[in-house]
Amino acid sequence: MVRGKHIIPKASSGPAKTMSPEVGKSSGDPFTEALNLWGLDRGFRLVQSIADFYLLYSLSLDKPNVRTLVETHATTLGDQMRRYMNAASGGELRHAPSHARGWHTATLPDFITEYVRTVPGDRYRAWGRWHGVWKERGLEALEGLCRGFSLQWRGAFGGRKWRLVVENLLSYERKEVSTIIFVDTACNIEHNCGPVFNKLWDTSALRHVYRAAFNEDRATLLLYASESVKELV
Repeated sequence: MVRGKHIIPKASSGPAKTMSPEVGKSSGDPFTEALNLWGLDRGFRLVQSIADFYLLYSLSLDKPNVRTLVETHATTLGDQMRRYMNAASGGELRHAPSHARGWHTATLPDFITEYVRTVPGDRYRAWGRWHGVWKERGLEALEGLCRGFSLQWRGAFGGRKWRLVVENLLSYERKEVSTIIFVDTACNIEHNCGPVFNKLWDTSALRHVYRAAFNEDRATLLLYASESVKELV
């Protein structure tokens, strides 16, 4: 866990700048098309990448030459996180008509109302549709999500926890927090049914890795780290 007194002063900030993945022809598969649109890597080893992040950060406290590695790694990890959080939050809003009380009479941006009225029920088709809203509206789209999740939701859908996801993403996209702080915060965010990233990647060991980071337990982090990072320890 990144402690306040140890925050690296020159951490990268704002949305990570990486090359967009190559988007091929339509496959007809909503899942693949959504990942292509959002630039998400299905094979991304999230837990390993998070273990690497915390190990590199820990090493950087004693080895200043490692700080560049932390920032580079955080940029790659943060980029996948921000893309996913945006897609998943937009997809979650599709449940508003059946789980958000007062949805039909709420005063929300017209583009949010129209999105929910017409969005497909399938998760990954919704991710694809939300990508169009994001491209057109930018930060306004995330602000609209916050308003939508501020309604009174019932059941294991939407609501306060998803608003927190979007608020953290908004802070990053507005360049109010560094990449390192964004990644550290995102690692511990959960929605109504577990770690926020569990709709795409394996998160079964994520809580274990985060606890190890919080307790500065390098031995446990090493169990999940990549070989390249292990060699630095």
